[in-house]
Amino acid sequence: MNIWLTLGIDPTDDMSLIRKTYARLLKIHHPEDDPAGYQRLREAYHEAMRWAKEQRQPHPDTGSSREEAGKATGAVDRDEGFAGQAAGATGITDRDKDFAGQDAGATDRNDGFPGQDAGIFEDGHDDKPLADMSSLPRISAWPEPEPDTLPVDREQRRGSREEFMAQLDALYQDLPSRLNVDLWLELLNQDALWQMDRENDLARNILSYLNEHYFLPEEVWDLLVGTFHWKELASEDPEAFLGELPKVYAYAVNRAPEARMSYSAVLAAGDVPFDTFFRYREALASALIRQEKEEAQQALAKALALFEADPDLLRLQTEYYWQAGDTEKSLAACEHYIRLAKPDNDMRLLRVRLLIQLERVSEALDQLDQIAAIAPELPEVLSLRGQCYRRQGRLDAAESTYNHLLELNSRDVEAVVSLAQIHTSTRESLPRLDPSQRKEAKQKLRSKLSRHSWGTRLGVAVHFLMASKWLTLIGIFLLLVLIAGSWHKHVGIAPWAYASQQYKSEAQVITTIDELENLPKGINAVRVKLSKATFVNILELNEARGKGSGQSSFIFNNQVEDLSQLVKVSGYLCMGYLDGTAVIFLANEDQFNKLKDTRTIEVDGIVRELPSGSFMTLFEQRDKEVNYLGSKPLSNYYLNTKYGISGSDVLPPIPFRIYVYVMLLGMFLISLNVELRRTRRFLQYR
Repeated sequence: MNIWLTLGIDPTDDMSLIRKTYARLLKIHHPEDDPAGYQRLREAYHEAMRWAKEQRQPHPDTGSSREEAGKATGAVDRDEGFAGQAAGATGITDRDKDFAGQDAGATDRNDGFPGQDAGIFEDGHDDKPLADMSSLPRISAWPEPEPDTLPVDREQRRGSREEFMAQLDALYQDLPSRLNVDLWLELLNQDALWQMDRENDLARNILSYLNEHYFLPEEVWDLLVGTFHWKELASEDPEAFLGELPKVYAYAVNRAPEARMSYSAVLAAGDVPFDTFFRYREALASALIRQEKEEAQQALAKALALFEADPDLLRLQTEYYWQAGDTEKSLAACEHYIRLAKPDNDMRLLRVRLLIQLERVSEALDQLDQIAAIAPELPEVLSLRGQCYRRQGRLDAAESTYNHLLELNSRDVEAVVSLAQIHTSTRESLPRLDPSQRKEAKQKLRSKLSRHSWGTRLGVAVHFLMASKWLTLIGIFLLLVLIAGSWHKHVGIAPWAYASQQYKSEAQVITTIDELENLPKGINAVRVKLSKATFVNILELNEARGKGSGQSSFIFNNQVEDLSQLVKVSGYLCMGYLDGTAVIFLANEDQFNKLKDTRTIEVDGIVRELPSGSFMTLFEQRDKEVNYLGSKPLSNYYLNTKYGISGSDVLPPIPFRIYVYVMLLGMFLISLNVELRRTRRFLQYR
C-alpha cells in the first residue's frame, strides 16, 4: 500500500496538510459505509504522520535521513499486513492512554494535559443528562466487530463507554487541548470507539455531552460531523433533532452566527472562566440577532468584565452600539478591533460608514484610499466614495464614481438611484446659474438623462430585487412552509381561531352528543356532564418539566413502576357517557380523585378529534380485555379537560420551534424590506 496514493497527496512533512486531507477523506471512507477503506486510510494517516515527524527531526547526515525515509516508505508500500504494526489493531495511541488517566471532572484550566504544547487552531454549564432521545431517528448501526473482539459482557461495554467519555471530558475541559484538532483526531481514531458499543449508546452519550459542551472550533465540528454523519441524521427529522439537541444543531449542522466565532484569543486572558465568557459572548450574539437591547447590554457588560481584548467580542460590541444608535462608541469599538485583530474589509468598510454618519468625510475618504489600494474595484468602496463626494458637494466626482460603479455592475440599484438624485439636484440648481452657463448645463443634463417608460423601470426594478434577494425570498417561502406544517401538526387550530380564543374563558354547554360532534367552526371549548364515568387504566406521561410542553406518551397503569425519573404522570384517560354515547376524556389528578366518589362528573375542556394511534391503540387493546364500551357507540371526539378552559389553557401550546421560525422569518422580512425601499426609490425617479 502506498500511503501517499491512499491520501491522494505528494510526500510531505506538512502535518497540517496531512490532517486536513485525512479529515476530508474520512467523510468518504466512513467506517459504517466502507470499513476496509477506513482501515487503509487510518493506516496511511498514521504512517504519514510518523514519517513527517521523522523528517522534521534534525539529522547530521541529511542524505542518510532521506535514505531512511525512503526505506520506511518503501517498507509500507510492500507491507500488506500494516494493521499489526505501530498503529496497532486497536488503534489506541500513547496519547489515548494518557487521556484515559485524566480526571473527568477537570476544570477550565487543566494544566499538564497531554498535547498541551501542540498547535492551536483558530477557532463550555453543568453536566446535566439530556432528556431521553427516543424520538430521534435511530443512528445507523456501527460496523459489526469480529467475534473475538466483542466485549465480554455489558459491564465491560459500560466500562469502555465511561472510559471514552472520561477522555472526551478531559479533552474538552482543557481549553488549549480542546482547540487542538490533532488530539480530537487521536481520540476519534480509536478502534474502541467503533467496537465498544453495538447499540449506539456511546453515540448518544457523545451527542448528549456535546449538546451541553459545545464551544468548539469549526474545524473540530467538521471532524465530528464527518465522523458521525450528524447532518444526515438531522435531515431525517430536523424538528426532532432541533428539539432534542438544539446546540448540536446550531453549532454542528446549521452553523449559526454565534457558532462561527473564534476561541483561541481568550487563551491570553489568563485565569478566567473560559466557558462562562463564551456563554456571555454567545448570549450577546443571540440578543443582537433578536434585537433585544437590554439582554444584549447585560451580556456585553458581563463579557467585558471577564476579557476585553477578544476580537469577536469587539465586533459584537461594535454591532451593539450601532443598533443602540451610539455611533461614537460603535466607531471606538470598531477601531479597537482593527488595531487588535487582523483587519478585514468588512470592518474597515463599517468604520467608513460610521465616519460618514459622523460627518467626518475627509477621514472616510482617507480610509477608502487605503482599502482601494488593496481592492481597487470593490463595489462597496466606490459606493461609499460616491456618498462622500455628494456630502462634500462634489457632484461631478460623485457622478463619475457612480458611472464607474455601473460599468462594473450595470444594474446596481444604489448607483442608479444616486445618479438620479444627482441629476435632480443639478436640475434644481439651474436657475441659480448665469444665463450663459445655464444653457450649457441644460444640454449636458439632457444628454445624461434618458427617459424610460414606467413598464421598463418596473422590469428593471423587479430584476434588481430578484437578483439581490432571491435567496431571501426562498428562505421566506421555506420558513412559511415550516411554520404552517408545524402549526398544523402541533396546534391543529387555524391561527385566526387560535387568536380569537386566546382570551376566552366561557364554555359552550353541551347536552347531547349531536351538539358535541357538530360544534360551530372555531368553537371547541365546552362544558359537558358525563354519567357512568370511569378511569380506563391508561396514564399520560410527559417528559417535559412544564405544563403543556414536551412530547406526551401513554402507558397502562400497571407499568408505572417501570418509569424513570425523567417522566411524570400528567393525565388520566377516562370514559363517560353523554346521551348514550361513550366519550373519552383526559382528566387531571383532581378529576381522577373525584371519580372515586361519584360516577357523574361535569367537566370543562377542549373538543378534539380522536387521534389515530396514540392512546387509542391502548384503549382498543384494553376494551378487548375489559369490554368498557359494551354495545354502546364511541364518539369520534374526545375532551381534554386537564387544564379547564381558563385563558390560554383552552388552547394547545405553541411549540418553541415555531417561535424560532417566526424570529428567522422576521429577520428575512427586515432584509427584504430594506431592498424594497431601495426599489421604491428607484421607481420614483424618472
